Amino acid sequence: DGSKKTIGLIYPGKYHFNTQAPERMEIISGNCKVVLDGSDKSHIHNTGDSFEVPGKSGFSIEVTKDICEYVCSFLS
Repeated sequence: DGSKKTIGLIYPGKYHFNTQAPERMEIISGNCKVVLDGSDKSHIHNTGDSFEVPGKSGFSIEVTKDICEYVCSFLS
């Protein structure tokens, strides 16, 4: 259908990702704490949750135990 997606695993730790295009992150398994760039509020996302990140932005993500599995959809 022309959609662009990536899948991945995030191991325990703290990471920061930058975005070029807007993205939707779907949590397939596990959980994580996310802070979008420009915000000081963190949000916990569990299996089945999703969040969107604006283009030309970024987010910090923390996984404290196990592995967080995700599908990232690039939005246009």
